[in-house]
Amino acid sequence: MGLGRVPDPEQWTPHVSIAYSNSDSPIEPYAKALDSVQVEPVTITVHRIQLIVLDRDEHVYRWTTKANIPLGSAAAEYQGRSVLTS
Repeated sequence: MGLGRVPDPEQWTPHVSIAYSNSDSPIEPYAKALDSVQVEPVTITVHRIQLIVLDRDEHVYRWTTKANIPLGSAAAEYQGRSVLTS
């Protein structure tokens, strides 16, 4: 996005998307593209993951969180409680 074009924190939550899919398709082109990526590994700490439903209306992505899944020590707080959102 470039310097000065990153939205304010209240408008944007840092995240990593693993995948987007809206139909069945062969995996080969994606696997080939990923095989060509040359990067150094990094270490991050992940405290939770979210399952979302992603919609794209009027050229804008919108999503609804369906589950918040705590990981590591944060998971102990959820023992016996649902991680699903309403």
